[in-house]
Amino acid sequence: MNLLLSLLEAIGLVTPAAERHVADTGDDADDGSAATPYRTIAKAMSDAAALPAGRRMVVKVSGKHTESLTLRADVTIEGPAELQAASPGPAVRILGTAATRLTGVELRDLKIRGARPYTGHGGAVLVERAGNLTMERCELHDSDAGRGGGLAVLDSLNVKLRSCQVRGNTAATPTTLDGADIVPSLTLPSGDGHGGGVYLRDSDVEITACDVAENQAILFGGGIAVSNSVRPEAKVEIVDCEVIANQVSHPPLTPLGATLTGRRADMGDPVHEAFSDVALSEENERKVVSLLHGMNFESGLGGGIAVRSATGTRV
Repeated sequence: MNLLLSLLEAIGLVTPAAERHVADTGDDADDGSAATPYRTIAKAMSDAAALPAGRRMVVKVSGKHTESLTLRADVTIEGPAELQAASPGPAVRILGTAATRLTGVELRDLKIRGARPYTGHGGAVLVERAGNLTMERCELHDSDAGRGGGLAVLDSLNVKLRSCQVRGNTAATPTTLDGADIVPSLTLPSGDGHGGGVYLRDSDVEITACDVAENQAILFGGGIAVSNSVRPEAKVEIVDCEVIANQVSHPPLTPLGATLTGRRADMGDPVHEAFSDVALSEENERKVVSLLHGMNFESGLGGGIAVRSATGTRV
């Protein structure tokens, strides 16, 4: 394929991609070549913004970087490299608009981590109104969000994850539910806590040969949550993946004689704890919590994968 592309470029049928190099030992005052790389990915992105529409920018990155990036269309970022968000929220945002999807982004061989505290969507990577996006051999890890602790994909088309790892992420925390008051105001928690590893909403997504492990969600989909209320026919395929040791809130495991194994501690049932009230008996507390099912405040649905309003999902 690379040979074919080179031939097409040689005869002028394809415009060659621009290329920049970034290293944690580089300098943004240099020219971004392999010999004298830039220091930041942001500097390479500023060069990409100056390219004609449709011309690709390939950014080859090495080392460890602390940046919060909003990418443009037709950009490839290749590692191996580590990227940590510089401010609370995702390290990478891929955002289109209601009028125009942002297309053609490729991420490869990157270890990506967001920064806490953050209660929005997509703790490490946020994709919204995008198309033709590919992530290969990336690791999204140890990040927090309201929905999609590692990754959130919203209203997007043709998104592909291949051979990625999504580990140790959290969708909402017990503090999200603090202060929930049953009597007399019936104040409810925010409803966040969906998709500890990955949250997909109204999007066409293929997840192939990925590991989704050790993620937690308070309410729905400890590993992966799919919620397609607007586009129930959205095509979601989860193929040849290992989805293990993820958690949603749950009653004590002791009566089952079960032991939780894995890197992360047992999260227990923070939803029930949040609705604890001295004015109610234990039995009535559980009844109140059970009434919340179907109202977006579930206590522990889908420890591995949870699917709602989705007719086009295949696992």
